[in-house]
Amino acid sequence: MPNLDNALFSLKEELYSLPLIKEFLKIKQEINDNERLSNLDKNIKRLQHQSCKNNDKAVKEKYLKLKEEFDNDPLVVNYQILYEEVNNLLKEIKQILE
Repeated sequence: MPNLDNALFSLKEELYSLPLIKEFLKIKQEINDNERLSNLDKNIKRLQHQSCKNNDKAVKEKYLKLKEEFDNDPLVVNYQILYEEVNNLLKEIKQILE
C-alpha cells in the first residue's frame, strides 16, 4: 500500500498548502490563544453543564448571554465561515474519492 500512503500524504500536503486551510488554521490558533475567548468558552461549558443538572433560569440566561458574546466575536464569526468552507471542500473531496 505504499502508493496509497504516498497519495494520502500528497493530498494532505496539498490541502495544507491551500490558502483556505492556512487561514482556517491561523484563525483557529488565534482563538485558542485568545485568553478572553478561552475563558468565555470555559464558562459557557461550565454553565451548560450546570444548566443541564438543574433547571435554573438564571444559569440558563447567563449561559445564553455568554454564548451570544462568544458567537458574535469577529474571530469566532470568521472561524465559523471558514469552517463551513473547509467542510464543503472536504465533502467535495470525499465525493470525488467515492
